[in-house]
Amino acid sequence: MKKNLFNVFLVCVFCVAAIPDMFAQQIKVTGKVTDSTNEGMPGVNVQVKGTATGTITDFDGNYSIDVPDSKSTLVFSFIGYVTQQVPVGGKKVLNVQLKDDTQTLDEVVVVAYGTARKSDLTGATASLRPDANDASKTASFNNLLQGKVAGLNVTSSMAAPGAASSVTIRGANSLRGDNQPLYVIDNVPQSSTGEFAESAMGGGDFQIAQDPLSALNPADIEDITVLKDASATAIYGSRGANGVIIITTKKGKAGKAKVNVTANFTIADARNLHNMLNLEQYAAYANMKANAGEEKYYPQANGEMHYVYGENLDKYKKDPTNPEYYRVLSYKNWQKEAYSSAFSQVYSASVSGGSDAMTYYVSGGFKDIKGIVSNTGIKQGDLRANLTANLSKSVTMALALNGSIKQNDMMTGGNTTGGIAGSLARTVLDTAPYEIPADDPTLQTDMDAKTTVYSWRDDYDDITDDKSFGGSLDLKWNICKYLSYNLRAGGNVNINERARWYGMQLTIGANDQGVLAMANLNKTNYNIENLLNLNIDLAKGIHLGATAGVTYDGHTFLNKNVKGTRFSNFDLRTKGLHLASVKTHEQPTQKDYQLLSYLGRINLSAYDKYLLTASVRADGSSKFKKGNRWSYFPSFSLAWRMEQEEFMKNVNWLNQMKIRLGFGVTGNQGINPYATFSDYSQIIDYAKATGDQILAMAVSNLQNDGLKWERTSSWNVGFDFAFFQQPSVRISRCISEKNQ
Repeated sequence: MKKNLFNVFLVCVFCVAAIPDMFAQQIKVTGKVTDSTNEGMPGVNVQVKGTATGTITDFDGNYSIDVPDSKSTLVFSFIGYVTQQVPVGGKKVLNVQLKDDTQTLDEVVVVAYGTARKSDLTGATASLRPDANDASKTASFNNLLQGKVAGLNVTSSMAAPGAASSVTIRGANSLRGDNQPLYVIDNVPQSSTGEFAESAMGGGDFQIAQDPLSALNPADIEDITVLKDASATAIYGSRGANGVIIITTKKGKAGKAKVNVTANFTIADARNLHNMLNLEQYAAYANMKANAGEEKYYPQANGEMHYVYGENLDKYKKDPTNPEYYRVLSYKNWQKEAYSSAFSQVYSASVSGGSDAMTYYVSGGFKDIKGIVSNTGIKQGDLRANLTANLSKSVTMALALNGSIKQNDMMTGGNTTGGIAGSLARTVLDTAPYEIPADDPTLQTDMDAKTTVYSWRDDYDDITDDKSFGGSLDLKWNICKYLSYNLRAGGNVNINERARWYGMQLTIGANDQGVLAMANLNKTNYNIENLLNLNIDLAKGIHLGATAGVTYDGHTFLNKNVKGTRFSNFDLRTKGLHLASVKTHEQPTQKDYQLLSYLGRINLSAYDKYLLTASVRADGSSKFKKGNRWSYFPSFSLAWRMEQEEFMKNVNWLNQMKIRLGFGVTGNQGINPYATFSDYSQIIDYAKATGDQILAMAVSNLQNDGLKWERTSSWNVGFDFAFFQQPSVRISRCISEKNQ
C-alpha cells in the first residue's frame, strides 16, 4: 500500500514539473508578409501546418500567431501567389515575401460552354476573381466590374440606389437595338438587361430604369469571365453581339463546414455641390432682368431681403417700412435641403463544406442602402444554395437555386431634362434660392413656382416591390475517357410591381387632381442545353477539344399598366387606386419569343505553341418571319505562344509572349418580337346614333416583311506579354464591319 502511494506521489510530482515545460513550448510568432515590391499584403492566410490554427494578415501585412513548438511550420498562401512553407525553428519573428504564381498561365478559366487553360485562350478575354473585401463593400454587381476590365465601360445616368447602369464592351454595336452584353450566370443566359417595364404614365414619360442584376449578391461570385471580341463571343450567336459576361458563383469544398460572416457600414455624403447664387446675388440678377420700376427684391442695411409683389409694389415704394407691403425672404440652398448624409448597411453570411461525394454552399444576404436624397433607398434580402454531388462514378450533378425580395424607393423623378416638373434634381438647380411666400399670387397661376424640394420629398412616391427566383441544373456524364455529355437546364422568374404617385404639390398631380401610375411586369426565361464534349490527344503534343450542342431558349414578357386620376382622398397614395374616380387600363405589352440553336467548336493545341479555335453557330429566332429566321455565325482565332519556342528558352526575363489573330461574325435580334406583323390596337372610338361609345380595332403598326438579322463582322489582333514574373499585359486592336 505504501509502495502504491509512493508511485502515485512520483507521478504527481512528474506532472507538476512538466507543466511549465508544456507551456514553455508555446511560441508566439509575429512578422510581416510582403509582395515582390515589398508592399504589405493584407488578407494572406497564415496557418500552422497540420492543424486548424490559423490567422490572416492585417491591412499592413502584419500577423501574429501562437505555434505549438519550434518544430512547427507556417504555411503562407494567397490567390495568385506561390504558397510558401516556412519552419519556425525557434524564431519569434518571421518576415515572408510571396512571389507571383507564374503557373497562373495554366489556370483553368470558364469560357463559353466549357473551360480552358488561360494559356490556351486565343480570343480577347479577361478573367476576374473578385476580392472578398471588395465584394462585401459593393452594393451591386456592376460596381464590382467598374474599372477592373479593359474595354468594359460602366456608366450610370442616375446615382439613386437601385438604378440601372449601362454596361458596354468595346463600345456600342447596334444603332437602334440593345447594346447591353449577355450575362450567363451558372450556365443560364439571362434576359436582356436593357429590357425594362414600360411607364404607366404613357408615352413621353421618363422613368428611372432599375438594376436587373440587383438580385445577384457580389459576395457569392467566385469568378467572372468577360468575352470581348467576336471570335470569343460568336459561339453565343445573336446574343453575343455586345460581348458576354460569364459569372460563376461559389461552390462548396470537401472538408469541415466553414462559416463566413461579413458586415459593412457606410456613410454617403453629397460632394462637389454646385456653387449656387446666394440670395443677394439672385436678387441683383432678377432685378437686372426686370423692367424698370418692376423690381421685386430690395436688400436692407440690416441684411434682410424684402420681397414685394403684385399691387404692393407701388405701396412699398411710398412706405417701405410697412410690413404689410413686403415679405422677408430666408435664403435656401436647395442642394442642402435635398441632400443629406445616408447610412447604409450590408450583411452577408455563408456556410460551405461537404465530403468527397457531395459539397454544399449556402448563403444569405441583406442590404439596406439609403440614398443621399431623403426617402430614397433599397432594402433587399437574398438566399442562395449551391449543391454538387457525385451520383455515380461517371455522373455528376450541380444544382444552384437562388431567390431575392427587394423594395426600391426611387423618389427623385426621372426626367432631368423636363424642368422643375420633371425631377427633384432639376428642382434643386432651377428654383430661386428662397421659398415663395404663401400669399404670393404667383402660386395660384404658376405651378412650377409652387414646386420645391419639399414638394418632391413630401408628395411623390416611386416604390417598387420586386421578387425574383432562379435555378440551374447541370448533369455531366463521363461516357469514356475522351467523351462526355452535359445536360443543362435553368431559368429565371421575375415579378416587378411599381407604383408612382404624384400629389397636389407637383404639376403632374395638380393637373389631374392626383395621379397614380401602376406597372406590373412578369418576366421569365428558361433554357435547355445538350452538349457533347470530346478531349483527346491525336499525337504526342497535339491535343484536340471539340464541342457540339443543341440549345433552346424561351422568353416571356408581360407588362400591364393602369393609371388612376381624380382622387377625392390623397392619404393612401400608392395604396389608393380604388379611390381614383378615373381608371385607365393601358393595352398590355407582351413580348414572347423563342430561340433554337445548333453550335460546334474545335480547339486544337500543338506542342503548347500553336493554338487554333474555330466555331460556328446557327440561330433560329421566332422574331423574324419564315425565310429570315435563321442566321449563321462563324468564327476562328489563332495564337502563337512564342515563349515556348526553343530560341526563347534562354530569355529568363520573359514569362509570356503570345500573338493572337481572330475573326468572327455576331448578330443582333434586338427588335420587338412582333415587329414583322401588323399590330392592332383600340385607338379609334366611334359613336352610335344614341351617343353610346363603340371601341374599334385599328392598325397601329404596319408589318415589315424585310426585317432581317443585324450582323457584325470583326477582326481582332492581340499581343500578350509578361516580364519579370509580373502579370501579363494585353494589347488588342479590333476592326468591325456592320451589315444591318
